[in-house]
This record gives sequence, C-alpha cells and structure tokens, in this order.
Amino acid sequence: MINRSKIKYSLKKLLPKSIFDLILALWQTIFRKLVDILDALRLKRFNNYRTIETAHHGHKFSLFISPKNGFIDKHIFLYGTYEPQILDLLVTYLKKGSTFVDIGANIGQHSMLAGSIVGDTGKVYSFEPIPYIYEQFLDSLKINHFERIVHAHNVALGKENKEESLYVEKNNVGGSSIVSSKGKEGEKISITIKRGDELLESLSRIDMVKIDVEGYEYEVLVGIKKTLKKHKPIIVLEFSGKLYSEKGGTDGGAILSLLRELDYAMYDVEDYMKKITSTEEFLTPFTKEKSQCDILCLPKQHAYEI
Repeated sequence: MINRSKIKYSLKKLLPKSIFDLILALWQTIFRKLVDILDALRLKRFNNYRTIETAHHGHKFSLFISPKNGFIDKHIFLYGTYEPQILDLLVTYLKKGSTFVDIGANIGQHSMLAGSIVGDTGKVYSFEPIPYIYEQFLDSLKINHFERIVHAHNVALGKENKEESLYVEKNNVGGSSIVSSKGKEGEKISITIKRGDELLESLSRIDMVKIDVEGYEYEVLVGIKKTLKKHKPIIVLEFSGKLYSEKGGTDGGAILSLLRELDYAMYDVEDYMKKITSTEEFLTPFTKEKSQCDILCLPKQHAYEI
C-alpha cells in the first residue's frame, strides 16, 4: 500500500525546496491522473462500514471507517492513515502517561493513535459534535479497549455555552463547519457548544492539544485561554485562512496575536517548520492560492526542539 501523503511529507522533509517543487510539479502533471484512476478502482471495494487495522511509527490501533463520510475515511481506506505530518507530531511530543486533548476529533484517528502512545497511565479527552461521527468514534474506542484511556464528549468547544448550527459537508464530513456553508452539499444540524475552560478545569495536566475545527479556531482558543495559561501544552492547530476571509478576515491575525500573548512560538508545519514571525507575510498566501495549513505552537520550554 503506497501512502501518497506519507511519501510527499517525507520527500518534503528530505529534499531542498526547489527540488521538491519540481518533483511535485511532475507528479501533478504526469503521474497523478493514473494513480487517481487506480484509487477509484480500489474504492469500489469500500462499500460498507468496517474496521481497518493501521499503525504509525509502530503504534498500532484500529479504526472504524465509513464510505458515507467521504474524503477522510476513503483516504484512510486507501492509505491506512491521514495527515501523517500531524501524526508525526503526536509521536514526537506524546509519551507514556501524557494527557492529550483532541478538539474536533472526527472519527478518532488522532485520538486512537494518542491512546496507543499514552497507554494506561495517560489520558485522552476528545470532542466531536456530529452525533453519528461521535458514535463511530465510540465504536473505535471500544474495539481498541480504550474505555479507561480515551474520554469522548459529543460537543464542540467554543468561547461560550450555546446551541449553534453546523453545516455538514456531504463529500467530506471532516470539512463540516460552524462558520461557513459555502460550497457545502449536505445538511444543517444543531450542535451543542461548551466553553472549553469549564470542561477542562479539573484536569491536573495537559501536555498537548490538537485543534481542527474548520474556521472556529479563534473561538476555541478564547474558550480555553485559562487552560493554556495554566498548563502551557503544545498545540497543533489547523489554520483555516480561507474560512477566516469568508468571516471578514479578522480571525487569522487575532489567532496569531492571542498565541503570542500566551508566549507561544509558532511554526508552519507545511513550510519546512518555518517560524512565523511576520503576521502579514504569513497571512498573504491565504488571499491567493492557499486555503489552510497546520501550525505547531510551542511554549518557551519546548521552542528549542525545532
């Protein structure tokens, strides 16, 4: 099984940018169409709800996947995992006994990997608001026997307690968004949002937080600001620049300002872990060809590790 995402990510880490860009251009113009045809043929066998046994850097776990969920589940069916660059960060920074918080947990890939890493002495707290995705998450939790490790909640996190509409994307449930229905084919559902600080205040430690909430990142960060000040966890954040523009363009800069206020150093995961120093320089590509990226946010005690 060839995982295109893993190959792309590995080459990007190993090769100079100019050579990587050349290889990527050749891939996109010559080879990609052929591979897409082969993938489409393989996906014809993915026609039912099932489990897949997978692993990342030796950490094994099982995951329920469904063709009805679209892109992410199909990607995992084809290649075993999704977002290897984020999974790498979990393997790098989590260890036995760590506490991991997964905000926007989706079907649970990151939470199950985290559970396999932190073990019986660690904890994982996961938040997923879409009811049927949450049920799928629970199926994976049970098949991995993580009931005492992974604690799941069928809510979204934000800066205040309320009910809100979420636009479910038909062809990619992982792209469902509170802030935008633009281009989404699917249904609108009502979800519960809870202020993160209230749900996390009883925890004695938090080592790492993953946030992937499709444009709602600023609200989540404001809602867990006290928690971040108290525990200073490492943060992996999906930065949804295009969605911020649709909201009015203010959230991108506000996110960076808030993280700097909390003494975090920020690095663009996709751009060779380049440190983010200029807000204007970092935000400019999102008004053109770039839609989102992942940011690694390190508190001062970890900044030397990049």
